[in-house]
Amino acid sequence: MTRSRFLAAALLSLLLGTSSLTASRASADDFPERPITVVVAYAAGGGTDVAARIFSSGLAEALKASVVVENRGGASGTVGTGMVAHAKPDGYTLLFGDMGLPVNPALFKNLSYNSDQAFTPVAMVARSPVALLVPPSMPVKSIRDFVELAKKAPKPLAFGSPGIGTPPHLAGVALMNATHIPLTHVPYRGSGPVLNDLMAGHIDLGFSGPGAVEQVRSGKLRALAITGDKRQSIMPEIPTFKELGIDLSVMSYGAWWGIVAPRGTPPDIIAKLNKAINEALAMPAVKSRLEGAGYEVIGGTADEFAAFLKAQHQYWPPVLAAAGVQAQ
Repeated sequence: MTRSRFLAAALLSLLLGTSSLTASRASADDFPERPITVVVAYAAGGGTDVAARIFSSGLAEALKASVVVENRGGASGTVGTGMVAHAKPDGYTLLFGDMGLPVNPALFKNLSYNSDQAFTPVAMVARSPVALLVPPSMPVKSIRDFVELAKKAPKPLAFGSPGIGTPPHLAGVALMNATHIPLTHVPYRGSGPVLNDLMAGHIDLGFSGPGAVEQVRSGKLRALAITGDKRQSIMPEIPTFKELGIDLSVMSYGAWWGIVAPRGTPPDIIAKLNKAINEALAMPAVKSRLEGAGYEVIGGTADEFAAFLKAQHQYWPPVLAAAGVQAQ
């Protein structure tokens, strides 16, 4: 190559690189130019859907753009999650993710995506506590009484949940791992039947979120401890597992939700989305509606959420395997 051709090629390369950088900056400056889709990997009307719709109204206001919530339920959330994993990484398709992100790889063998590599964390949105509940007929008044009773029982106590991989099931697994007590998991189809059988004394314990507050207040159920860093205003008399010295590891946070984008989404768009998410969560109307529905508003940086997800991915597969949960 002659000197003149070399210089021409170098100049062209420089111009193309500058053009690409300028286009990237322009895309972030102009983002969003069309509606953003927030995918909920479950049917409409559930707790995840409710939280997503409250949050998305604030996100639309923060971005001054249309935000559409799309329900893509099926296969314990893996259908909608897979859809986002394979979406174009341009910031216009986001997942309202939950505990299924780190848990489902331990439950399903043939996922269409690699959960810990397919997404870029954007921000945590909210979390919700789960409480350990027992029937009032059980002769225990504290979590320590319960652990002692469980260890002395002639056979493992039975705990109910709405199904494998749900937060109440995972709370039971985390409790077994933390206290070394044996429990037998009894999966149900939904939370209602669990609470009914628990009140009737057909099972020994269960875990539930704010949906069981009335049963606890009326004395139909007894709450022994609750997840979270601090006591909850909705049930301030219930101590946390943490203050009682029981380390539930990543389950100490309870159930949680956050926004992830397809891997490869430009960092400047991730940063713009993170800023908008935190602005949305700080809006009084959004915050009060989420808190009124039983959620604790979180927010934070993308790096904080990434570290949180990494810990979740490291914890659940071995703990679930030790509890006898096998991928199907």
